[in-house]
Amino acid sequence: MQCNMHSATDATGEGPARQQVMQVGIDCRYLRSRPSGIGTYVQALVDRLPGAAPSDAFVLWAHASARRPLSRAPNVREVTVGVEPNSLWTILFADRYASFGSLDVFHGAHNLLPYGLPCPGVLTLHDLLPLDRPDLDDRGYVKSLYYPRAVRHSVRHAARVIVTTAATAERLRAVEPAVAARTRVVPLAADPAFRVAPDPDAARARAAALVGVDPFVLVVGRHGLVKRHELAVHAFAVHVPRPARLVVVERQSSGQRLAALARRLGVADRVVWIPHVELPDLVGLFQAAAVLLQPSIYEGFGLPVVEAMACGCPVVASDLPTLREVVGDAGLLVPAGDVDGYGRALATLIRSPARRAEAAARGLRRAADLSWDRCARDTLAVYREAAERQFG
Repeated sequence: MQCNMHSATDATGEGPARQQVMQVGIDCRYLRSRPSGIGTYVQALVDRLPGAAPSDAFVLWAHASARRPLSRAPNVREVTVGVEPNSLWTILFADRYASFGSLDVFHGAHNLLPYGLPCPGVLTLHDLLPLDRPDLDDRGYVKSLYYPRAVRHSVRHAARVIVTTAATAERLRAVEPAVAARTRVVPLAADPAFRVAPDPDAARARAAALVGVDPFVLVVGRHGLVKRHELAVHAFAVHVPRPARLVVVERQSSGQRLAALARRLGVADRVVWIPHVELPDLVGLFQAAAVLLQPSIYEGFGLPVVEAMACGCPVVASDLPTLREVVGDAGLLVPAGDVDGYGRALATLIRSPARRAEAAARGLRRAADLSWDRCARDTLAVYREAAERQFG
């Protein structure tokens, strides 16, 4: 396998610099109109990597529906790749849609690498759901036939595997022991836009314009087999008294099934469904919420809990290894699936301003430990490892 890296000279042109110049390809096709946690991750890298490595060159694979340009950095080139990121065409025939010829490293930022990759590949494995719990993977029947096998192939053939928590790294070692030496933990973070409101009254007024009465419990994300938003509706209906509301921001779902559940439980008039909000309004909801509830029964990282903590919003979350690592002692952790446990934790925080303030302070300290700038620097270091050290 030929490597295209070359030494950069120092300012005098007489000697090699300490680092090598790289050509890096990054699959950015999760950047499009549909919001997602992986899209947030990719956007954070696109915003930071070119500036962190101005001597390197980056080739970004863009989705046909993405807003362009993805980056205005001078060391970035963009290529439109006309197939979906998780399709068989991407896995088996990626070279028909984009060239790998000049690349030193290719980064599959969303669980997959193309087969037959001619350069070292870095894989970001956001979770092990397709391998660990395929029964909870709701990508559809056709993808269920090939997706787990493609993820396993990607893991086995990657020069480096990035995971976002040590808990995921430990689980990956159990599933694929040979990958342990090539695995690196690079945590995610909250965008700087997620911060404590400089004017709390203004934040509450902005949120009230969207959802009405204060206080409210916030749930954010894509409803599915894993996120289990129906548990949030049940817990809220049984344990959280009036006048509090439940606000559900469904990033990729209409919420119709949950609305029917709310009607059956007699809380339809207290539940607000928001299919999508722009970033400033989402930040405002985090800033004004009494508590964020994350009732997942499986989680790769849990980006909304970090965004909430960064805004000073207390967190109630499932006691999963990944969320335990991300939240630490900053939130109230409840056994996954324990509806009464979620409800009691919500009621405790709703009724106690002192407990909310204490949880908010701990959350702010925890969120401050996580940084997208550090994520980009650590990812760049992984690229260099992958380019310089080949694995069979």
